Amino acid sequence: MNLEPVLLLGPGPSAMHPRVMQSLALPLRGIFDPDLHQAMHEISDGLRGLFGTTNRYTLCLPASGMSAMEAGIANLVEPGDRVVVCVNGFFSERIAHIAERYGAQVTRIENPWGTQFDLGQVQDACEQGTPPKLLAVVLAETSTGGHNDIAGLSEIARRFGSLLMVDAVTAIGGMPVEVDRHGVDYCYAGSQKCIGSPPGLAPVTLSDRALAAIDRRKSGCPSFYLDFKLVAAYWLDGKPYHQTPSSPLIFALREAVAIVREEGLDARYARHKQVGEELRSGLRDIGLQAFPDSSIALPMLTVVRLPEGVEPKSVIVKLRSEHHIEVGAALGEMATQHIRIGTMGYAASSENVKRVTEALRATLA
Repeated sequence: MNLEPVLLLGPGPSAMHPRVMQSLALPLRGIFDPDLHQAMHEISDGLRGLFGTTNRYTLCLPASGMSAMEAGIANLVEPGDRVVVCVNGFFSERIAHIAERYGAQVTRIENPWGTQFDLGQVQDACEQGTPPKLLAVVLAETSTGGHNDIAGLSEIARRFGSLLMVDAVTAIGGMPVEVDRHGVDYCYAGSQKCIGSPPGLAPVTLSDRALAAIDRRKSGCPSFYLDFKLVAAYWLDGKPYHQTPSSPLIFALREAVAIVREEGLDARYARHKQVGEELRSGLRDIGLQAFPDSSIALPMLTVVRLPEGVEPKSVIVKLRSEHHIEVGAALGEMATQHIRIGTMGYAASSENVKRVTEALRATLA
């Protein structure tokens, strides 16, 4: 295939650093090859820094970030367990939906999209009925461009003997996650956003409390492919064959994590924050409104409200066909009037902000 370059400024996947692209051309390796397992160990070590944890069980599932969402439910929840989900966007609603599929008794704490939860809401929901087995929240809600404050949630979870699960798919590599500091028991992410690697691997980390809960299950994990114990035996210990890994994806993620470490987390977070603010300022300059309020806005993902009468699909198509820029459609209740712009990883630059805002100005004109 002969594909023309397109600047990826959507909600993911994001543009890759040239070094990451080059790593995809490395020779293929077999499932027990020492070079492959060395790369896997280096990824786990680097991911501990990105997650802000010392958890030994820090590794990757062999699928996209959505697999990690489902794996958390499949491994930590049994039929009849109560699960409390903080729902204020598309992906938190999906957590609730998956938990229902696995037979959990789901309690939704419903908040308007683009708003944050307070600890009182969570405390009240956990008090009503059987103590929850799992409390779940999305740190960076990709559908709204807003983040939730997870500080204090672990204290509530511990009070009820619950596990705390946090979705960091969009957050990781672009803003602090701090698993250990916030007492998170299971945190999961994706390879293709701020980390800047191809989609297809899902970084996860599990606390000792989460592992103990898995050991106490009355029955085994209902998913073979997403069974944490089986994946970890292969990923961490090189033990029996579980699935055939993609060595190109692993080598690419290893390079992407190395680039993150070379830049430094503080510098990387500051870059994403600066570029996100520049994008919101540039949107204001051309008469567009960003969502949500700047106090909870994500640095790496901005939801943009288009003028009345402008169809989002037409804007997305014109940006792609005339300016070779990909932005994303909005989701759920925001789909009819909004688009989403991602400035993630390698693509988080002032140059790209200028390019996309000028393209939007021309497109709307």
